[in-house]
Amino acid sequence: MYNDVLKACEAVFPDASRVQSLSAAIQTKDGMVFRLAVPGRHPYKVFWSSAGPRIEAVFPYPYPYPYP
Repeated sequence: MYNDVLKACEAVFPDASRVQSLSAAIQTKDGMVFRLAVPGRHPYKVFWSSAGPRIEAVFPYPYPYPYP
C-alpha cells in the first residue's frame, strides 16, 4: 500500500493541473482541497492543495460508520 500511496502523491507534483482534473474538490474554510483516489486501494484517498502543490493527508475516506 505504501508504494501505491507514494505513486498517487508523486503524480500531483509534476502536473498538478492534470491531476486536479482527476480529483474531487472539497471547499473548506481555508480554501479548496482536492481528493485523489489511491488506485487499487479503496477507500484510501490523497488530500492535497494546489498551493505549492502540497500533500495535506492520506486516509480512508469516507470513514466507515459509526465513527470510532
